[in-house]
Amino acid sequence: MERNTSRIIMEEGKNKTKMNTTFFNYNSSDIAVPFSVPRIIGISSSAVAICSIVFSIVIIVLLLRKNNDNFFKWKPFDRFTMYTVICDLLFYGALVAFIVHASIQKDTYNSSVSRLSCKVHGVLILEFGFCQLIFSVIMTVYVFNLISKSRHISLGRFDMKLICPSFGIPFVILVTAALFGQVVQNTTYCGLREERGFLTWHFIIYFLVILLSVVIIAVIYLTMWINVSRQTTIISTTLKQASAVNTKRLALRLSLYIVVNVIQFGGSVVEGLWISFGEPPLVVRYVHMFAGVAAGTLNGIVYLTVRRD
Repeated sequence: MERNTSRIIMEEGKNKTKMNTTFFNYNSSDIAVPFSVPRIIGISSSAVAICSIVFSIVIIVLLLRKNNDNFFKWKPFDRFTMYTVICDLLFYGALVAFIVHASIQKDTYNSSVSRLSCKVHGVLILEFGFCQLIFSVIMTVYVFNLISKSRHISLGRFDMKLICPSFGIPFVILVTAALFGQVVQNTTYCGLREERGFLTWHFIIYFLVILLSVVIIAVIYLTMWINVSRQTTIISTTLKQASAVNTKRLALRLSLYIVVNVIQFGGSVVEGLWISFGEPPLVVRYVHMFAGVAAGTLNGIVYLTVRRD
C-alpha cells in the first residue's frame, strides 16, 4: 500500500515537472520577459499621467478657442504647441495601452505579452516619444531664428517639413530595429534591447540621439537667454522700462523651456548611459518613468504661464 502511494506521488511529481517545463519553454519562445512595478509606483505614475492628459486637453481647448481660422493659418507657435500636445496624448495612449494589455495578460494568463505585441507596443511608445523630441528641437531652432535673426523658417505646405521628419524618421528606424529583433520587453516597458557597450542599437539610437538633442536644445536656449539678459541690462540703463519688462518676460520663458526640456529628456540620457555600463538602480528607472509621464503637466504649466504673460 505504501509502495503504491509513493509511486503515485512520484508520478504526479513527474507530471507537474513536465507541465512546468512545457510552460517554461512556451514562455521562453513566445512570451516576453515578465516584469512588475510596485503598486505605489504604478498608482503615482498613473496619477501624474492623468494630470498630464488633463493639461493636454485643456491646452487643446484653449488653442481652439483662441484660433478660429484654418489650422495652417494659426501662428507657428500655436501650431507647434498643438503638435506637441497631440504627441503627448498619443504617447500616453500608447503607454496606457501597453500597461492595460500587460495587466490583463498577467491577471488572466499569469504571463506577459507576446513578443509580437511587445514589438508593436515598443515601436508606438518610442515613436511618439521621439516625435516629442524632434518637435522640441525644430521648435527651438525656429524660436532661435525668430528672436536672433527676426526670420521665419518655412515649414512647407501643410507643415510637411515639420511633420514628415518628426514622424517618418523615427518610424523607419524603429521598424527596422524591430525587424532585427532589437525591440523587446525591458525592466519597465517594451523598448530597444538594453545591451552593454557603445556599439549597440540602444546606445546609438536611444542615448546618443537623445543626448545630442538635449544638448542642442540647451545650448540654443542658453544662447538666447544670455543675449536677452544682455539686452535687458542695456535697455534698463537707458531707462526704457517697458522694453526691459518685456525682455525679462522673454528671458523667464526661455528659462522655463530649458528646465522643462532638461526634466523631460534628462532622465532618458542618464538611464541610457547607465545601461551601457550596467544595470541601473530601480530608482533611476522610476525617476525616468515619472519624468516621462510628467511631460504633459510641465508643458501645460509653461504654456499657461507664457499665455498669462
